[in-house]
Amino acid sequence: MLTFDYAFLSGQLNTGSSHNDFAVVQALVNGQTIELFRISRDDLQPGGSGSTTSLQVGSCGSTDFGSAPNDNLFVTSLLPLCTGWRTASVDVSQFAGQTINLQLFVEEAGPNNDVGTFFAFDNIKFDQNLLPVVSLSPLASVMIGTATAAAGTFTDGDLTDTHTAKWNASPGVYALTLTVTDNDRGTGSAQQSAVVYDPAAGLVTGLGWVNSPVVSSLRYMQVSGRAGFAFASKYQLGGTVPVGLTAFAVQDAHFLFTSTGQQWLVVAGARAQFTGLGKINGAGDFGFLLTALDGAVSGGGGVDRFRIKIWDRMNPADPSDDVVVYDNQFGAPDGADPTAPLGAGSIAIIKR
Repeated sequence: MLTFDYAFLSGQLNTGSSHNDFAVVQALVNGQTIELFRISRDDLQPGGSGSTTSLQVGSCGSTDFGSAPNDNLFVTSLLPLCTGWRTASVDVSQFAGQTINLQLFVEEAGPNNDVGTFFAFDNIKFDQNLLPVVSLSPLASVMIGTATAAAGTFTDGDLTDTHTAKWNASPGVYALTLTVTDNDRGTGSAQQSAVVYDPAAGLVTGLGWVNSPVVSSLRYMQVSGRAGFAFASKYQLGGTVPVGLTAFAVQDAHFLFTSTGQQWLVVAGARAQFTGLGKINGAGDFGFLLTALDGAVSGGGGVDRFRIKIWDRMNPADPSDDVVVYDNQFGAPDGADPTAPLGAGSIAIIKR
C-alpha cells in the first residue's frame, strides 16, 4: 500500500470560473507509466473532497520554496495559502516484487496564467501488507447422504485488518477452498478435499502401461520409460472402506510401488478415483491417489487414461509435511481428469 500526504498551495487563490490545475502521482514500472492518483485543485478548495488532517509544523503558511527568478509566474517564495493536509492510500499490490519509480507531475490549466500553483507532498511511504495465513482441519470421507462439517482458522500479522471469508466447492471429489481477504485486499487461502462416496456406484479395474515422463524435481522421475500398472478397487457389500490392490512399476527407474490398503473410492460416470497407502520397493510409508478414465463409458472420450500420484508421508499426523515423489501429471490439481493415454491395456468401470 502506497500512502502519502498532499496539499495545495498557491501565491493567490484562483477564483475564476474554471481552474483545472491538477497533479498526478505516476508509477514507472518496466518502462510503462501508470497513473496511480490524480489531485485536482477543485478537490482541495473549501468543501472539496478529501479528509483534511491538521496542519503540520513548518508547513502551510511558512513553507519557503525559494524564489524562481527565471520564471515570472512564481514571483513569491513564501506560499501562505494552504488547504490543510489530506492523506491518500493507493493499492499497489499489482506491482508486487517489481521496482517502482514514483513520479509527480503537475499541470496548470487555470484561466489566470499569472497565478503560480504548487502541490505539496509529504510522508511518502510503502506499507507492506501481511497476508492472512489460512489452515483447514482434515475431513474424513463420508458415505453419500451423510452431512459433514468443514472448519478453518486463519491468522494475520496486521492487527488493524478486517477480513471476509468465502468457501468454494467444485463437483466430484469436493475440493473445498477457504479464502480470507483483508481490507487491504491481501488474500490467503487453503484447500481441503471432502470425499463423498457411494458404495453402490460401482467398481474399477485396470491393467496396462503408460509412458512415464521426466520430472527432475521428483525423486523417482529422473528417467523416462514405460510404466506398468495393475489395480482394482471396490466396496464390499455393507462395507465403508474399499478393498483391492494397486501395483505400479517403472522398470528403468528401479521403482515398484505396491499398495497395502485403500481409504476411499469414488466412481462418477466414466471417472474413478481412489486413494490408499503403500510401499516403494518394499519399504517406507507412502500415500497414493489413482485416477482412471474409462474411454468406453459415456463421457470418457473413447480413450482410457491413467494418473497416479504418490507421496512420502513424512509425518502422518500432519499432511502438510507430505513430499510428492511421483506424479505422471505433475502440477495438475488432484481433482483433474487424467490425461495420459494407455500405451496398451484397458480400464473398466463396472456399474452395479
